[in-house]
Amino acid sequence: MWKRCKWFIDTTLLFLIFILLLTVLSFKQEAPSFQTVGDVTGFVPKFSHRITTFTPDPDFFPDDAKKFFTNATRNKWLSLVPGYLHIQRPEEYNNLPTPLLNYEKKDMFVVTTSYSIAHGYALLATGQEGKQGEAHWHMNHCFDYLRQSIMCAGDVALEGQQTTFAKAIPGSDGWDAMHNCRNYNEVFQFLERHKALKEHWI
Repeated sequence: MWKRCKWFIDTTLLFLIFILLLTVLSFKQEAPSFQTVGDVTGFVPKFSHRITTFTPDPDFFPDDAKKFFTNATRNKWLSLVPGYLHIQRPEEYNNLPTPLLNYEKKDMFVVTTSYSIAHGYALLATGQEGKQGEAHWHMNHCFDYLRQSIMCAGDVALEGQQTTFAKAIPGSDGWDAMHNCRNYNEVFQFLERHKALKEHWI
């Protein structure tokens, strides 16, 4: 009789422990899964990656420096950045920064990639349009932002001997190495779908 009762008690206790574990696990919240060098709000999806070799592109940086300020070069840079994004239901996302001000649409933002590209262009263009007063602080801002953006990305692809400088110059030029990059076509298409304004900006 006692053995039967003991078996019943043991089985009941095991069953209760099992139910308790299931209950605890069902209420346990998973830690948010953030993308490496990515979005922490949940708005931007994950993109595929592809192996990319960096190569010089004279359409972005003409050999003749005067051509940098032509419409053709500016349009090439503009083709990389759709501009500001509009988030239609910001309440659905966490950790959003303060939206950009002074625009018709509310809840406008910009992604780091677009902002970094705009800063790269701005560094070369600052001072060319007679804006000498703002040149110093704007260049400081651009360099510091790009420094942190580069460190955040932390691209650790190995790079070897330079391939485009004179043979006597030692070191690396950064070309001819393979990098594990986000598929920028996917990134661009996502940004295009959510862009806030018709015009592009740089």
